[in-house]
Amino acid sequence: EAYELANLATVAGNLGRKRESLDMLARVDEVFAREQGETHPVRAAVMNNRAAIFGELEEWDEAEAAFLGALEIAVANADGPDAMSVTLRRNLAMVSLYGNHPQKAEAYAEAALAEGIAVHGESHMDTGMTYGMLGRIALSREEFAPARASFQRAVDIGHDSFSEEAMFRYYLGRVLVEDPASTAQERRKGLSLARAAEKEIARATDLEATHQDMLDWLGIHDQGFSPG
Repeated sequence: EAYELANLATVAGNLGRKRESLDMLARVDEVFAREQGETHPVRAAVMNNRAAIFGELEEWDEAEAAFLGALEIAVANADGPDAMSVTLRRNLAMVSLYGNHPQKAEAYAEAALAEGIAVHGESHMDTGMTYGMLGRIALSREEFAPARASFQRAVDIGHDSFSEEAMFRYYLGRVLVEDPASTAQERRKGLSLARAAEKEIARATDLEATHQDMLDWLGIHDQGFSPG
């Protein structure tokens, strides 16, 4: 019954009925907590899904609380550094950044990086995603040197998703353009990176908001820009 309700929650969420989906997932969580125990791993997945919906609703405090609940369960079920914990810490960094808590976001991301290196290694694409998150946090604070270093590391590591790879290059381009210490040559390189990334993201069918953000930024910073 709980699994059926979880499936219905997914359907409701896909249809845009976010509050209904949240209510269903809360009931699923109650069932597993009561019948399987407080630390049952399915609860972590359910909380992660609830957190993602709260994020879509831009309810950042609620998203953080749900991600923290999922992380607590993931840690309780792990014998040491754990891939799910890495993802949850990075998700916590993301919602903290969107919620305008960059210091908290940095702490979550640094923890994700340390655990991620232990789980995946320094040059794994998942570790590259965490470097990308650290770069975004630094860029939000106009800390250009660490932002540049983090995005360059993410670009060097790479990713098997063309959209993730494009976002690494886009943000590195942004840093090169926005950093007052950049040379004219670096700014030209930054615009080139951002333009190429926009062409890539334009191919994606599920990143309309991200693509619009890129278009807005290029419209301000690149007088010679033409959309892809």
